[in-house]
Amino acid sequence: MLAVREIKLLNLLRDSDYSGESLAKELNVSRRTIIRTIARLNEQLTSLAIGKIITTPNYNLVVDDNNQLMALLEQGRDEQNLIILLLAMHGSLPLAEIMDTLFLSRNTVLEYVEQINQEYQTLFVITAQPRIGLELQPQRLTLTDLVANFIYEYPHLLAKLPPVSSQAEIELLGTTIINPYTKWITPEQWQKQLLAVLLTKQPYQTGPTYPMPHELPLTSHQAQQLAYFIGQRITNLQLILQAKADIINSTMQLAVAFQLVDLPSTTYEAIFDHLCREVAFPRPTITLSPLEIREIKGQNPIAFEFANTLIADLMVQFPMQWWDAQFLALYIVQAIAQHANVPIKILFLSQRPSLTRINTSILEQQLPQIELKIAYSLADFKNLLVKETFDLKVLNAQRTLSVETRTIFDYTFQTIITEHDLQMLSKLISGKHYYKHLPDFMPQDNFITIDNDPNDDYFMVLADGLEHFVTANQLSPYDCHELINRELAGNQLLLQHVAIPHIMAKHVQEYQIFGIKLTHPVQLADQTVTLILAVLVGSSQTTKTNLFSYLYQTLQQVSLPTIDTAMDYQKLIKLLTATNPSSTQVATSTTINA
Repeated sequence: MLAVREIKLLNLLRDSDYSGESLAKELNVSRRTIIRTIARLNEQLTSLAIGKIITTPNYNLVVDDNNQLMALLEQGRDEQNLIILLLAMHGSLPLAEIMDTLFLSRNTVLEYVEQINQEYQTLFVITAQPRIGLELQPQRLTLTDLVANFIYEYPHLLAKLPPVSSQAEIELLGTTIINPYTKWITPEQWQKQLLAVLLTKQPYQTGPTYPMPHELPLTSHQAQQLAYFIGQRITNLQLILQAKADIINSTMQLAVAFQLVDLPSTTYEAIFDHLCREVAFPRPTITLSPLEIREIKGQNPIAFEFANTLIADLMVQFPMQWWDAQFLALYIVQAIAQHANVPIKILFLSQRPSLTRINTSILEQQLPQIELKIAYSLADFKNLLVKETFDLKVLNAQRTLSVETRTIFDYTFQTIITEHDLQMLSKLISGKHYYKHLPDFMPQDNFITIDNDPNDDYFMVLADGLEHFVTANQLSPYDCHELINRELAGNQLLLQHVAIPHIMAKHVQEYQIFGIKLTHPVQLADQTVTLILAVLVGSSQTTKTNLFSYLYQTLQQVSLPTIDTAMDYQKLIKLLTATNPSSTQVATSTTINA
């Protein structure tokens, strides 16, 4: 079985590659300990035919059998979740009792508790109390909500606990007690919520109650607990429902402040429904992996900032409620993506009608955001180029091309389009506009190199760089002030040693980018920064995600040394256009006839 440190290390490497130094920092151990831990892990991974950790030069987890890997990791996850579940059920327990119940050593339990506190720090904290043991203290959620969530998300954990009621009894309970908020939770969630009330050891509380049927096979204390819990939940929901108009109105006003003005009205209804579902049955553990969140946030930072601001405002208005801002941000990301589907015009030259029909069908099915115009000869192709403007020019030809003709096309492929061709075209579609116009967004006057001191503070370097552009009348004092304030507020986006402070500016049509290159790296949130790209986002709705998506994909493909050594404007532009969409075309040599 894996040790706690080994489980955490594997989970880190599942998300991303890490250097030995970074792993040591994440796990709070020495480099030597990391080397020993990886050696032990490789013995287990290879013996079970799961895979291996290799160095490339960072540590990289190569997985041969993902099902086996997940099974290995789930062992540790179950033990961690059982500790949470036991403490949520009882509030507190002696350490020895947890050790005996779960057959774990003292050190293992304490290691798990340390990891739990890091992972769930915004939800609850587990502390050691004299003469009591370990105590779980929720921040907003009730202990019952935590129990309900864990037995719903991980139902197999119930088999590892002393039985309270049979499944038949719980189902009877769920059908006998009428669900007063059936619109917001499923029958299974309702059953798990009722069971959680019975499992949670907490003193009787007073307040609004819900009438209980007399024929229930419950003690009077259990019936009182159920009546109080359901009554309180109904009250909480009623408060939210009564404020629906105000919540939707304030959400729309906030969207205007973030210049998300074109979101469909159904988005606001969907957000409100989500808020109600989370009040009825909070699900704090339903989340994406850190890597998935990092990728989505990196490409959609404004959606996440909007969600964080909205949830912060709502939690002031409803201090007893809990909502997950990251999950809510996904609604905004989806709405923006739907709105941003402006067709990409592609001029497609294909001289064989039978193949043209097949490839056109595949392209339109797999790339729905495109608008195809077909040319059956090179002469027709050139005539259309004169009459219309196209985003991409694609050739399907079995015969190869002269160098002169080849340069006309952004991409070429032979016979029937393949999955690889579709992937390359998808990258072209997303990056073409930004590759072409990035120098317009950041002209040479919008770039400086600062000879900073290695001990300088990030915010001081940022202020010095932005002040240079203010003095040169390229940046307004107001925009400078807003950029610094948003960074100070913690709205920071960092990718590959690049900090990207950003604000929305109504006076900007699309984007303005200001580059600040540092001669010495500085630290921000324990991460290294060697380049600052300050972005002013214009009023166009669709541009709010596309540029960040382009920067994310581009920077992810550039090595850190390349970023760190891009000391002048030309090198920076070359770096930011390193994934030239047109460079993916097939190299060909001979002639096609017009």
